[in-house]
Amino acid sequence: MMLRWKVRHRNKDKKPFLRKPFVNNEGFFYYRNSVIWFILKTFDMTLYRTLVPVSFRHVLLIAVLSGPLNLFAFIDIGVCGIISPVSGCGLGEEYIIVQVTNYGDAEVAGFPVSYQLDGGPVIFEVEALPLGVGDTMEEFFGLAIDLSMPGIYNLCVWTAAPDDDPSNDMMCITIESLLTPDVNLGPDMSVCDPTILDAGNPGATYSWSTGATTQTITVDETGSYGVTATYPSTGCSDFDSIEITFPVPPTAGFASVVDSLTYYFTNTSVNSDAYEWDFGDGNTSDEINPIHTYAGPGIYNLSLSAWNTCDMDIYSEEITLEDEEEVGVIDHNDLFHIYPNPAVDMISIETNSYTNGASFCMIDAQGQEMMSRILSSDDTNINVSSLPCGIYLFYITSNERILCSERLVIAR
Repeated sequence: MMLRWKVRHRNKDKKPFLRKPFVNNEGFFYYRNSVIWFILKTFDMTLYRTLVPVSFRHVLLIAVLSGPLNLFAFIDIGVCGIISPVSGCGLGEEYIIVQVTNYGDAEVAGFPVSYQLDGGPVIFEVEALPLGVGDTMEEFFGLAIDLSMPGIYNLCVWTAAPDDDPSNDMMCITIESLLTPDVNLGPDMSVCDPTILDAGNPGATYSWSTGATTQTITVDETGSYGVTATYPSTGCSDFDSIEITFPVPPTAGFASVVDSLTYYFTNTSVNSDAYEWDFGDGNTSDEINPIHTYAGPGIYNLSLSAWNTCDMDIYSEEITLEDEEEVGVIDHNDLFHIYPNPAVDMISIETNSYTNGASFCMIDAQGQEMMSRILSSDDTNINVSSLPCGIYLFYITSNERILCSERLVIAR
């Protein structure tokens, strides 16, 4: 590919001025001081004529990449619309989107589009995609502009390359960023005491989900609360909502089964997440379902404290433990064996004692009786397939005495 040009001098400094260039069938360019004005035109695509500082090497590269040239195309690219941003409420970091139309008679590509906001720096991006004759495309600028401060902004956008009709290159608009409330009630929260919610933005009008129209409200019930704040001067509004939870006060309670001097406790407290047991003999526990063995017979004041993040409740009970010899407690360790443990569907009772008249009972972790019946001498298999998985207290009694007690696990 050959590129040739001619210049003539007009003064002693030999500063060149433009002259009609020599044209061959590949194209032309002319040189002016350290700046190249060039036109590269193809049969099906024309690169715009522009004023950019480039080297001869760059011109050669562009010419090589451009292919066969069309010398007589009418080049006219212009901004025909600004889609975004537009005046309104709640403006912030906004992106500029414009429409560019090819009014010329040749397809173009690689043309720059520039914008300037309020006389600030000029920002440009190059559109690499081809734009056909009569076609319109959207140009998206990757650098956002800040319109968060209320006020008037002047935005101008234009195609940066000189063309044959510069009258349609530029479009300017005025953008008004309206004063808009910013409502922030904060994150959802769980509270113990009545709480004040503040919508902020003094001077606005307010509409709460409760029907209130004040800037602040006091809430004392669990629920969802929302508010819309509006500035009368602009009509702009903002909305926010929050979930407020007031924990239900706890209720302490327990059930128990005694085996000789050992108590098996099942915690039946509700709306609580922490516990403290006082067994009345100087010992305490923070387990949910503890097992406690007393040192000997006596009267003990047993209490369970249950609390959550906001409140506490105490349940107390007086228990009496009698001497084993007086009540005729039988040592069951040699009498009964319950297996398998953990169980799936069936459990078996193995005993070397006569069980007529005895009964068994199963209590779940909430203290509810889930299964019970009277046993017979040949009743040694119990179907537990109807019970959900979990931990149970299994015990056998006879004549109001506990013969056997054991924690039984059902797992599947």
